Amino acid sequence: MSFPLVIRNKLVEGLKDSTIYFPPLERCTDNGAMVAFAGSFYLSNNNHNKNDQVRPKWPLSEL
Repeated sequence: MSFPLVIRNKLVEGLKDSTIYFPPLERCTDNGAMVAFAGSFYLSNNNHNKNDQVRPKWPLSEL
């Protein structure tokens, strides 16, 4: 049994008195693939600054 199905089954067992909706498994893919694909475009552009600082909590007002 796949990991997503194990998680779904545990949720259904633990929340028997609730209605639970799940998206189709084919729509539950890893977002990391999209981020890596977008990053490949960024790295292929020779005009980017390789000294960019990472800010995990960047305020939206500064963007």
